[in-house]
Amino acid sequence: MSASSDNAAAETCTDADPFPGRVILHVDMDAFFAAVEQRDNPALKGRPVIIGGGPPPWQKDERKRRSKVSEDTHAWEAASSGRGVVTTCSYEARPFGIHAGMPISQAWRRCPHAVYLYGSRGKYGACSRRVMEILSSFSPELEPVSVDEAFLDVTRTRHLFGGAWAVARGIQYKIRRRLDLTCSVGIGGNHLMAKMASKMRKPAGIFEIPDAEAREILAPLQVGKMHGIGPSTEAMLEKLGIRTLGQLAEYPAKVLMRHFGPAMTASLHRMARGEGGRVTRPFGYKTVEKSMGHSRTFGVNIKETQAIEAELLDLIERVCRRLRRGGWRGKRVSLQLRSPAFVNQHRQAPLPEATCNDRSIFLVVRKLLHDNWKPGEPLRLVGVSVSNLVPDEACSLQRNLLEEEVLLREESLNQALDDLKDYWGREIISRCNASMRRRYRVEV
Repeated sequence: MSASSDNAAAETCTDADPFPGRVILHVDMDAFFAAVEQRDNPALKGRPVIIGGGPPPWQKDERKRRSKVSEDTHAWEAASSGRGVVTTCSYEARPFGIHAGMPISQAWRRCPHAVYLYGSRGKYGACSRRVMEILSSFSPELEPVSVDEAFLDVTRTRHLFGGAWAVARGIQYKIRRRLDLTCSVGIGGNHLMAKMASKMRKPAGIFEIPDAEAREILAPLQVGKMHGIGPSTEAMLEKLGIRTLGQLAEYPAKVLMRHFGPAMTASLHRMARGEGGRVTRPFGYKTVEKSMGHSRTFGVNIKETQAIEAELLDLIERVCRRLRRGGWRGKRVSLQLRSPAFVNQHRQAPLPEATCNDRSIFLVVRKLLHDNWKPGEPLRLVGVSVSNLVPDEACSLQRNLLEEEVLLREESLNQALDDLKDYWGREIISRCNASMRRRYRVEV
């Protein structure tokens, strides 16, 4: 269904309101990053555009040719490594099987004639802020969930615009007129159904899933189409003979519990029946943090122990700085290792006490590394995250005087480092071992 046919259908939906209660809109920008680039450079319109990573290193001649041809579009230069992943791609690239999260080398093999761009966070961020300003003019209950999508609760304001469909059309009109971009809008009685509705009419469409019709609309869809059901869950459901959401909604809970447990079973049944209950969290709403982490993909694979430890310490400094800024301490740390073949290892360990101290966490992470990594094996990515967070004020341990003195010295050091980084930037200072990562790293 095209955007025009959606608008025509809208005229029939404003007479009898199918949403007597809450009305949630999910606004999703269409191929946002790629669309911004195509808007700013008309030469890219109608061409496959891929944002995220450069061509692989073995395509040197092609990269050189492309960098000369597309110099004005920030195309990847001959030195780009092609080790990243696709952030997003234009709709012209999708028939080739390109999708977000795909390794850039694989995208290059499928679509070598595409235009590969660095992308610009500043440009996309500025455009995103303008999108959110437009959305907030329709309702103050706006919940941005990423740079290119947001939920909007129009329960209390839809009557000002003539109903939910009129709001959706108004949003599309304003975004197209002011920003020369398109978006898809889903309308539902809860967040889940609004999200599903926007996915069902992309690009530039409007679709609604009323509560009374949710089960009927969802029933024929494959379980993997449901937001919140990933590939592993989909595979487990398929083993049970469950392929559609209609089958999942009718499947006996007792059988599902044997495989997924009571909480997951209840969640699966609610999703398949189109039920959802969370409230919209307006911009500025402070959520309870569950974990904090950072990861880094290397320009080339690294296998030296000192280099890997230096990278991990730098990541830990970043995580701990965020913990201290938010007033949190963690009780558990996780280590992620990724091989060149994209094989991931995730290992966890408890911390001796709830902490946000760089050194304490690094000692545990280093042990995890040596227990689960064979020296000399190359790594493509490393990551560190801290979970089981508790507020600072909830942590009070009795220590002897010597331990207390050491702790105070380390806290003073961490505070001094944080103050310097806040004022001068993150790269201004770091611990010696963390700074040495630049010596070991080979940039391409």
